[in-house]
Amino acid sequence: MEELVADLKKDDYNIVCEVGWAHPRYELIVKLAQEFNADILIQHCRAYAKLEHHHLTHDSWELVRNCPLPLLLVKDKDWKDHIALMAAVDPLHDHNKPVELDNLIIDAGMGLASQIGGDCHFVHAYAESSRPFAPAGKVKEEHEAAFNALMDANSVDAAHRHLIDESPVYALKEYGEEINSDIVVMGAISRSRIREALVGSTAEMVLDYIKTDILIIKPKVAG
Repeated sequence: MEELVADLKKDDYNIVCEVGWAHPRYELIVKLAQEFNADILIQHCRAYAKLEHHHLTHDSWELVRNCPLPLLLVKDKDWKDHIALMAAVDPLHDHNKPVELDNLIIDAGMGLASQIGGDCHFVHAYAESSRPFAPAGKVKEEHEAAFNALMDANSVDAAHRHLIDESPVYALKEYGEEINSDIVVMGAISRSRIREALVGSTAEMVLDYIKTDILIIKPKVAG
């Protein structure tokens, strides 16, 4: 640790190390991150034995629920030399996402790809089977129009936009494996103001089972 700090100091980084004790721990972590005016909070997630799943601890879940900063959940997998990011958007706001959250996700994906060197692919998943009585092709038409409008507004080229007819959880898992993604960027919101509120249903199912790192973006708090 001392050698790492010494190396960072050589590059003129301002290194601050602080140790704290608190219960619950996540509240102190969020408090300090806000006091530091941090740009991002990083939390390590440990895989469990032969399951190869990175089940989130209680503190990790509470950070997902309560941390207003971008939260990077880091797993035990090295990034490739050329980073592949996958960002999940929901232009029709089918899961009650705030309108501005997609733009925050896009900005985060593009910004991170630019800073660390890599490509960001944008995915929108829909399941046509969820509306069995809709006219043939109607569901795809609606989602495709909204997705393309969002991508056009953010100057995303055709090679980096992917519309997938699957449930969001399955699409993220399968396409992420297809491109061998290093980081998944996605939004999370709380369903109510109660302390025990869960994050959005897609995030709940994805967080434990995607093996890559996950960057969680929250909507901005008014005021």
